[in-house]
Amino acid sequence: IEFVQHWLTNGNAISTEILNNGGFIRARFSVRDAVAFFSKDHPIKFNRYKHQIDAQRKIVRCAEPIFVPAAIHSLVDFVDGVNNFPYLNLKGKSKKISSHDTGVGYSVIPGDSAATVSVRVNGTMYNQVQVNMTQIGSQVLSAAVPNEPLQVLSFPFDGLANSEITSRQWVIVPSDTVFYVYPSPWITPTVTNSLYFIPPGTRATNPANSQAVAEFDGQYYSPSDLDTFSQLMGVPTPNVTLVGPNDASQPGGESTLDIEWITAIGVGVPTTFWSVKEGFLLEPLVHSISYGEPEALIRPTQLSRLNQEFQLLGMRGISIISTSGDLGSSDGTNVCKKDVPDFPSSSPWTTSLGATFIAPVTTTPICSSHYVDDILIVCDATSELPCAQDAGSGFTTGGGFSAKFARPSYQDEAVQEYLNTAVLPSSSYFNASGRGFNDVAALGYHILPTNTSASGPIFAAVLALLNDVQLNQGKSPLGFVNPWLYQTASSNPLAFNSIISGDNKCRESGEECCDEGFVAQPGWNPLTGLGTPVYSLLKDSLP
Repeated sequence: IEFVQHWLTNGNAISTEILNNGGFIRARFSVRDAVAFFSKDHPIKFNRYKHQIDAQRKIVRCAEPIFVPAAIHSLVDFVDGVNNFPYLNLKGKSKKISSHDTGVGYSVIPGDSAATVSVRVNGTMYNQVQVNMTQIGSQVLSAAVPNEPLQVLSFPFDGLANSEITSRQWVIVPSDTVFYVYPSPWITPTVTNSLYFIPPGTRATNPANSQAVAEFDGQYYSPSDLDTFSQLMGVPTPNVTLVGPNDASQPGGESTLDIEWITAIGVGVPTTFWSVKEGFLLEPLVHSISYGEPEALIRPTQLSRLNQEFQLLGMRGISIISTSGDLGSSDGTNVCKKDVPDFPSSSPWTTSLGATFIAPVTTTPICSSHYVDDILIVCDATSELPCAQDAGSGFTTGGGFSAKFARPSYQDEAVQEYLNTAVLPSSSYFNASGRGFNDVAALGYHILPTNTSASGPIFAAVLALLNDVQLNQGKSPLGFVNPWLYQTASSNPLAFNSIISGDNKCRESGEECCDEGFVAQPGWNPLTGLGTPVYSLLKDSLP
């Protein structure tokens, strides 16, 4: 450490700072001194670059290779912030589409004198939505779309009773036809707790417990918005510790979702809003990360070092929860012929999350139904499906196999069972020997805001509640939790709600689906991992 710090100081660094117990050194240079410091046998120059979408976001970078002395090479894993660029995340920020026919059909409950069609639309992609209905006559309704990521627009149509859609045309249905409709409800903390068997009134009591959301890219939160959400949801107003910068007047959608839901489920757990400008995560026992990028875009040395840091965190009793994205197995790229793994979800040292929604129907194979004396008996278990654009959730959960990291031993049995029994994509599509992700799943749809990221803070909060049980019994926190999760699923499969159908071939609304992707089935699968948590049984299975 001293040798590297001496090298930086001799290069006229304005300041140096040792971070993370010597794991990182942060140095500040003037541009002029940086040019001299990082150039040797070839000239380099730094330029100012602005973000493709947000012109206010500017960085200074060198576009050429930089020089590092041979004596330093063995001591430094990577140099960040000099000639590498942040991932240009255009998810949810696509250009406006002039026209797109979704082909989505809607069922109408017989006996209604009117039907209301609700359309979920990404306002950053569309200026206007138009819904066409053809029955005996034709009705066309349209509405302007505000320039916001999530909009739900309602279109009331008259005279569509006893109709359903076939081949995008409305036809008359005989009056004796019966439709069983099970709408997907909006998700509240009460619904979530009920679905995952968290007893009413459950709250953490151990002061040594902790949980955190890690936020990047200038994503802030509003304490007053959090208070309002807590009051509306009927949960105690949380006390949140802030680490890093925050502009309460500019709350972000991602960060707002994260802090609201981790505190709504992990009631009573001391919570940190970790606004990451630079550096690494410390202290809280459970971290929820709702950010990622294709692992192929990250330098191998950086991937290796990040995995080392994740391992160190796990050894210190810290759990890292990472969501796998909202854009299917393609991870939002234009690549359809190849699985595109998302990092850090693809890391063997994080717990990767997929997203589910409450199924609008409870029919086989999702859930069994029976007739008794000609009366339909619907099973009382609420069914979950993987979030998928073509299933009506407007986005598609990630999940797949790492192209960089081998399959860890803790998941070998579960993943191999999937490979032996599932309908798989072509062998050229994915790395069958790679780390399989996701590990588990949680609700991600009909939660405002709605995306896979919602599953992260929900499951992180469940882990925090389990940590509370551990700490109150004088035991260690769960830390790197994956081996225990897979062992528990093997010994007590009922500790997870298995998600048994669905696929992640699609991306999000307005984008074409791919021909290949992965499918869900009983047991482990890439979309939802081992399934969604059954808190009471996980509590009984604690080490």
